[in-house]
Amino acid sequence: MNKAKMQRYVEATLNYLEKGIGDIISEGEVEGTMVGKVASFGPTVYAMGLKPAVMLYSKSGEDQKADRRPVVNAIYKILQKLYPDIEKKGKDLCSYVRPLQDGALANAKEEILDICVALKLALRTFPTKSKNPETGGDSQ
Repeated sequence: MNKAKMQRYVEATLNYLEKGIGDIISEGEVEGTMVGKVASFGPTVYAMGLKPAVMLYSKSGEDQKADRRPVVNAIYKILQKLYPDIEKKGKDLCSYVRPLQDGALANAKEEILDICVALKLALRTFPTKSKNPETGGDSQ
């Protein structure tokens, strides 16, 4: 992991998160289960491979708490910030990685994992929505 690249990824990630676009940050706070979902994406990529992991995370969950799409959506939006012409290669992360093969796939995997690390680091700069002590669930 190159320090200059990581700095660039963290800056792009912070810019994305500060705008509050998507389902990761709400009212300046990280959604309750999102930190765990982001943290588990990297190991899922290593265990399954990039394409299966992206496809798994692109599937909608039964409910909002089980939905992992915000992770791959955020990674794709950060890629768009870094590479504005990426939309020519796919409308979302799944359609972007699906046709990749060999060297291009390996490069994309490395970059996506680095962006995932940047996302984990950036999320630490935001407060996490606290649990509601009366119900044991997320405060709403």
